[in-house]
Amino acid sequence: MMPGHFGKKQLLGVDPIDVRFLEIIAKPWTDKRRITFQIRILPFNQAPSLGFLISDHQNDILSEVTIVETQDNEIEFTMHIPEKEHVLPLSLEATIKYEDLGIVDNRTITFVL
Repeated sequence: MMPGHFGKKQLLGVDPIDVRFLEIIAKPWTDKRRITFQIRILPFNQAPSLGFLISDHQNDILSEVTIVETQDNEIEFTMHIPEKEHVLPLSLEATIKYEDLGIVDNRTITFVL
């Protein structure tokens, strides 16, 4: 491993313009306040940033997270929903982005708690 590359995986994959979501799975918790997401994207040769935004049926934003320059193409994380009232179904908007290219893929899934 070269100096300055600690913790970085050398992934053989597609160029930034071709990075795409392969799978987005939403797993709501029984408390109806948390959702675990499992994300798979194409293997890449340059680390992308990922954006995730949960909104309700009236387009009110409930939760948002950004992962800057991920080193993994398979990710699992949990997002929290505030206790305020929201209109079902909920939507997750997911984006893959590069600073120099902008958004290269965008997916939306809907789910209920």
